[in-house]
Amino acid sequence: MKNKRKILLVILTLLLIMVIAFPTPTVLAKKSSHMPATESDITIGNVASGYAHFNKPSCDQIPIDEPRSNHNDMVYGGTAIHGHFFTFDPTTDTFTDKGIPVPHDPFQTIVDLTIGKDGKVYGLSYQENTLFIYDPATDTTLTRGPISDPQLTGGTLTAGLDGRIYGSISTLVGSLKVFMYNPATNTFRQNVIDFFVESTIGELTTGSDGKIYAGARSGRQAVNSGHLVIYDPASDKASDKGKPFPFIDGIWALTATDSGIIYGVAVDYSTTDIVYLFSYDPATDTFTNRGTLMNNGIVWHNAMTTGNDDFIYIGGSEIRSSTILIHKLFIYDTRTSTLSSKEIQPIDKRPFALATAPDGKIYIGTGTSTDTGGVRSPTDLIVYDPVTQSFTSKGDAVAGELYISALAINDIFSSSTTTPTADAGLDQTVLVNEIVNLNGQGTDPDGFITLYEWDFEGDGIYDWSSTTSGVTNHVYTLVGIYDATLRVTDNDGLQDTDFAIINAIEKEETQCNPRDLPSWYKGCYQNSDCCPGWICLYMPNLPDNKPGKCILANEFDN
Repeated sequence: MKNKRKILLVILTLLLIMVIAFPTPTVLAKKSSHMPATESDITIGNVASGYAHFNKPSCDQIPIDEPRSNHNDMVYGGTAIHGHFFTFDPTTDTFTDKGIPVPHDPFQTIVDLTIGKDGKVYGLSYQENTLFIYDPATDTTLTRGPISDPQLTGGTLTAGLDGRIYGSISTLVGSLKVFMYNPATNTFRQNVIDFFVESTIGELTTGSDGKIYAGARSGRQAVNSGHLVIYDPASDKASDKGKPFPFIDGIWALTATDSGIIYGVAVDYSTTDIVYLFSYDPATDTFTNRGTLMNNGIVWHNAMTTGNDDFIYIGGSEIRSSTILIHKLFIYDTRTSTLSSKEIQPIDKRPFALATAPDGKIYIGTGTSTDTGGVRSPTDLIVYDPVTQSFTSKGDAVAGELYISALAINDIFSSSTTTPTADAGLDQTVLVNEIVNLNGQGTDPDGFITLYEWDFEGDGIYDWSSTTSGVTNHVYTLVGIYDATLRVTDNDGLQDTDFAIINAIEKEETQCNPRDLPSWYKGCYQNSDCCPGWICLYMPNLPDNKPGKCILANEFDN
């Protein structure tokens, strides 16, 4: 009997050890923040990650103590001559040709790519002048358009902080036009910017302030070419900032930094094609010449990007003679204001498009701009590592194509969004039935405020709203203390609230007649509520604790 008890005790002990060491998957799922217990716990349409999935990963796929990355490291690219769309997976070093999203005979070019806040890839194709949308979650492509202007000659794209996609188009009749596509409503809006320039392509970038920056690029001595135009989605207004320098004839490329500074490449056509680097500071509304890149050269509109190291990277081709081009990667250190360059390796690889990966590496799309006798150089995808300062070729992206015309990698929209901040202003003591000014403000570090709302009484009901400002006024008709609450909503749909205490009081009586004592009204509770020389006749036992009345002190004695 004793031996049976010992055996049973050993078995129970072993079972207990197994339960502790190897909990059931259900227990792990409840402990893990990565695996919700039910489908109802999942938020669909997460802006930061782009997609939400109901399938639960197994325990060995996601370590419990390690957060999942929001970054999608896939590289997306487009080509010229037939307009292929491809992907490159850095983890496996493999290309996948996704085909031609917008076919056209005899040729087609994907002129630009950008990644929206929804995680989808947006591309612009020329000749068909059509916007296409690639969804990585479903591996499907849709087309939107063609864009209505019949004389479109090409353009660029940028993803706005408001979730919309902005694209520039150029007409032969002479106008820089910027359109807007709203993925939420599947609608286009034409002529967000309509700026007269002679035969131009507008370079676009989105600033950290949420504004869209457009550079006018055209031929030699063209009207208004070389101007920087800024569109503010919050106010729906565009402003022309003029040329960076008087001698500039065109802006070839633009890129934005987290600090708010906009960097651009500009050209002077007066003698040779002298290429300059400039910056624009929105805070001071000033341009700065950052140096000469080349005395005779060219930079394509997609060949500029901001690195994760606060450096600006530009791909350019220096023209030494009619047959000799030196292809370089220019590097500008924003911290030390120094400019350097490196010849791209392998040589004879002309840079057409640049993009920054989450790991800080710079991807360079190369090729040739001419089709000589049907012989085309490979569309090499080259990676520059800022740490080792070395170039690595990843091979030919799509065989038979002329060059890689566009690149896009998840970058500024991969991280989680930041909640805005509401400021309802100072507390105030005011008089009833008089106007009260409420100076509400809102700030958003990664976007802008789209809606201001005031709840004047603090009762949870928002009585006033505006899409442009939080400044308004209100009249309180009853004495009381109110929590006037301001609520702001940013372009990501995130909200914040703040309140100001409003103490609404009755206007002080300057006249008082003791014969009116039976007709009690809202008045005073203590002598300090009355004018000098007056006292407060107040009876605490009155019904509803009604206030007293101010009377002259000598009349009270009588």
